[in-house]
Amino acid sequence: MAKYEIDNGPGGGLFQGTTAAQRIAQNAKNLLRTKKGEVPYDRKRGLDPAFLEMPIVEANKWLMAEVDRCLGWEPRARPISARAELTATGETRITVTVEIDE
Repeated sequence: MAKYEIDNGPGGGLFQGTTAAQRIAQNAKNLLRTKKGEVPYDRKRGLDPAFLEMPIVEANKWLMAEVDRCLGWEPRARPISARAELTATGETRITVTVEIDE
């Protein structure tokens, strides 16, 4: 099993690899970068933007459940841990460690 650390930050082509695990990690990253409500005909897909506006302490209480829901569209990536933190620019960065079977 491979472990990858992904986040909702910029940089779409992080895992431009050839292995299946790298492609799955990229799919999971794309889901984290998608905001709930922005995909037509699938308004529940993506991360709830309310988490990006919450205080960090409050967001971290509920984050793992939201990450489980968000990554449900990529069941081959199992989230192990998740944390939210503020960047230097004041944005909320969500970092998730996922486990992927190879």
